[in-house]
Amino acid sequence: MSSFWNWTYRFRNSEKIGEVMSLPYWFSSIVDVLDKPMEFSWLAPKDLSKARQSAVLLLFSDHDNQPHLTFIKRAAGLTHHPNQIAFPGGVIEQSDKDAITTALREAQEEIGLNPSTVLPIGKLPQISIEVTGFAVTPVISYWYQPHSLSVLQPAEVEEVFTVPIEMFQQPKNQVWAVKQNYKGPGFLIDEKIIWGFTGTLLAQLLGSAGLISEFVGGAEIEID
Repeated sequence: MSSFWNWTYRFRNSEKIGEVMSLPYWFSSIVDVLDKPMEFSWLAPKDLSKARQSAVLLLFSDHDNQPHLTFIKRAAGLTHHPNQIAFPGGVIEQSDKDAITTALREAQEEIGLNPSTVLPIGKLPQISIEVTGFAVTPVISYWYQPHSLSVLQPAEVEEVFTVPIEMFQQPKNQVWAVKQNYKGPGFLIDEKIIWGFTGTLLAQLLGSAGLISEFVGGAEIEID
């Protein structure tokens, strides 16, 4: 049985609409999540008029028919979320056509991602980060021609790395991140704690896609 399936590109991109793409079967569950926006409604911004608009790129790739996802570690000197694990992305600029343009541009600037090697599949509903006042649009994408990545903006990014999704499936890696009055889902991967916006989105997305069972949590980890 083939490990790939044919998918008709339906995202609003005039150069690709109707084009048939060959994607790994596991990615079909990620695509299906785009038809379940209500599962993310509890994360929606309460007041978009005051929120700063930004976008992040969820860059899925296939290695030996196993799903992987790319992350960055934010630089220590940043004002917002220093030292945290995040998805590539940033603020939507006036010159950006849409959130997808922003996510791809930021990933290219931060870690050298070639946008022509990426298929943007769609967008999840906006998610609020109340502590910083951002409304973030997660962009789902498939990286069909992976290449080497490197840190191009050390003032913003300290590290770029890719994690097999199976690491998030292991209960021992599922934790609760605790900071002051906050407690939320997180993942402890190779001594890196993925928490906050990124951890919550990851738990919701992978759970909705059926790529992890119900998040069980586990140990509580205090965040400095």
